Amino acid sequence: MKSTSRLLALLAGLALLAGLAFGLSGCSRAPPDATPEGAVHLFLDRMEAAASGAVPMSDVYALLGPATRKNLTGRASRAGKIQGRRIEPSEMLAPGRYALKFRPKSMTSRPAGDTAVVTVVGYEASETAEVTLVRENGAYKVELDLPEVTPLPQRGTASGTGTTGTTSHPASSSNLTP
Repeated sequence: MKSTSRLLALLAGLALLAGLAFGLSGCSRAPPDATPEGAVHLFLDRMEAAASGAVPMSDVYALLGPATRKNLTGRASRAGKIQGRRIEPSEMLAPGRYALKFRPKSMTSRPAGDTAVVTVVGYEASETAEVTLVRENGAYKVELDLPEVTPLPQRGTASGTGTTGTTSHPASSSNLTP
């Protein structure tokens, strides 16, 4: 009889522990960037907060995908050469440059492997945008549509292409006729 009550107590204790473990796991939330839509919401919120100075632009930079980070790193390097100082890639994100063109009403995503495209729809029929994302270490990151970084022209080269030569000037001797 004593062993039966011990067994029941042990089973009740195990059931309680299992219930607690199950209940606690249900209370945890996935991070916002675990879904494409959540990553876009997070990015827009951080951009808005950075524009008002509430968060540093480095917090926004951390939400960007590898292609965008590479592009901004190239831009920072180029700007640093011009200014003669080190510039952080996050400094290439000007707070006022990426203002919302419309308030999002809804978002839908089209995931494909480790990439996704989120279609953002506003309150007017003409208000739509597509945002490309890539999954990196389990989190979706925003890939901005930025133009390629152009290299700085080299001194002593024609048109900055890296080849040496002379450039034609309207008053050069080859352009003058006797």
